Amino acid sequence: MSAPSTATPASLRHDLRRIALIGLCGFVLLLPLALLLQRPPKRPQVTLLGGTASLSVLLEGAGGGRILVGGGATQSDLPAALGRQFWPWDRRIDLLLVADLRDLPGATELVRRGAVRAVATVGLTEQRTAAAGLATLRDVCAARNVPLRAIEGSERIAVGRDPQLALTVTPPATPEMAPLLRLRVGLLDMPIVVGAAVGKDPALGAILLRANQDAYQLAAGTEARLIAAPAPPSAATIAALAGRYLLLLGSGERATLIVDERGLRLRGATLVSLDAPAPPR
Repeated sequence: MSAPSTATPASLRHDLRRIALIGLCGFVLLLPLALLLQRPPKRPQVTLLGGTASLSVLLEGAGGGRILVGGGATQSDLPAALGRQFWPWDRRIDLLLVADLRDLPGATELVRRGAVRAVATVGLTEQRTAAAGLATLRDVCAARNVPLRAIEGSERIAVGRDPQLALTVTPPATPEMAPLLRLRVGLLDMPIVVGAAVGKDPALGAILLRANQDAYQLAAGTEARLIAAPAPPSAATIAALAGRYLLLLGSGERATLIVDERGLRLRGATLVSLDAPAPPR
């Protein structure tokens, strides 16, 4: 037979106090590190998150605040990307902007996971193909007490308290057209191309959210030097974008554009100059 336990209530209380004290000391030591890691960026920055033949755009203001444009055609792409971007305790999105029907699955999943504080849609009509997706998004927002609204007129949306970084949103003039999204930060002024669009836009750059030939043709017709787009592009796209700098992001990849007094810096990806004969990647 084994010997009976000799532990007394007093010794057990002593052990519990010691464990609690060790846990408290660890919490006190780790708290400053957690707060340091959670601070907003010192400069406004734009992070491109690659999904399945799509991009999402994360805007972070220097004084705090986050706006996410996109959502992704799958329920896993964007939540996984944000999981790699932020710490588990700090994955909030102040505003999720959905401007493409194909982004409804990913946007709905983000709201379901509790990371989103408010949702806005632009240019999403109650078509038969979209009715189910919009209804699901509304139901999930209602269940999570997340405000949901439709943008019906031109708006300038500031990012947190940062006056430098703003997103201008213009609904489409007709149901067949795509909404107009424009990113402005410092000297950077570039369109975010949601879907099919035509015309020229003399911007410094362009962000293409879809591997869409019409969107590539729009970018090719601009004076933009920087084209950010989902990978991989077609051979025709590469030929059309000759003379530009192409930033290609595949599923799970990300790149951050940081705007400071030195201009525009890129972190996490490599620009491919299409002046060179070798194809990108």
